[in-house]
Amino acid sequence: MKFPEGVYLFHIESLKDQYFDEFAADLNAHGIQASVHSRRDPGLYACNEWLIPTAIIAGISAGFLNEAGKDLYQVAKSKLAELCTTTIKKPRIEPVLIGSEGKINSDNPYSSGFSIYSEANMGRRFKLLIPKYSAQVDYNKIVHAYLDFLKDYNDDIVAEIDIGIELLTILPSSTILVRYNESTKSIEWVDHIPAHIREGMSTI
Repeated sequence: MKFPEGVYLFHIESLKDQYFDEFAADLNAHGIQASVHSRRDPGLYACNEWLIPTAIIAGISAGFLNEAGKDLYQVAKSKLAELCTTTIKKPRIEPVLIGSEGKINSDNPYSSGFSIYSEANMGRRFKLLIPKYSAQVDYNKIVHAYLDFLKDYNDDIVAEIDIGIELLTILPSSTILVRYNESTKSIEWVDHIPAHIREGMSTI
């Protein structure tokens, strides 16, 4: 999936919602390039469930983060946080995942319906894992922390090592999974490979 410049939103055809168009129109009215794209409902995937593209994907391009002034950045951050909070509350956005024994975690805490992406170095991309809906979760705080991390990352203030990735010893997939750590109030890397398997992998 190729991501466009600015702020973007992809949704599967069956989850088309006028709110998505209003979200993009509002950003465009503020002078922020934004677009909404429909994609076919997915077929089969052969990968870890956290790596499967969510039914709804929002994102922000590195180009926007590099070029936007403080005011536009704050608008984009606020609107993406609002989008996340509104969308995650909607009923029936969570798809039903079916897989062989041991492939699907029935206690998976993260949404398969909504996530936020952005570009990383070396052709990779970040994917923010969003907790499934709970009234106890502050989704605004999660999105704000993620976008602040992305801004610092694009400004070369932080790097992969600051979120727990040792690139010399750990080779993440092309999608780098991250989450908000409530205890440390920061974004951290999530390894999709179980620890016992990771320990047995030889360093390349």
